[in-house]
Amino acid sequence: MKKTIAIVEDEPALRKNYSAALARNGYQVKSYANRRSAMQVSIDGD
Repeated sequence: MKKTIAIVEDEPALRKNYSAALARNGYQVKSYANRRSAMQVSIDGD
């Protein structure tokens, strides 16, 4: 089972690059553009 990591980054290009690098290293990546959207998912569930 893959470990999951969340990335919160407002710059789309950086968010995409970080996500791709972590995915290549075996992580399941969930990325968010801002803290509010990340926190909403953690409250509402995934």
